[in-house]
Amino acid sequence: MELLRSLMRVARDNEDRPWPSRPTVTREERDEAQAQFQVISRLYNLLVPNTTGCGPTYRR
Repeated sequence: MELLRSLMRVARDNEDRPWPSRPTVTREERDEAQAQFQVISRLYNLLVPNTTGCGPTYRR
């Protein structure tokens, strides 16, 4: 019971503390990462034939 009380006290004390801030990403960095991801995913889709039956299918 004492453990529960101390946990509640810690939770109450930490309520007002702000969350750790997220690392900020600039719009340029995000756009560049998005472009890289699109290139990689298109290359992957060309190199790996789709056998799941979903999306574009490639003839062998």
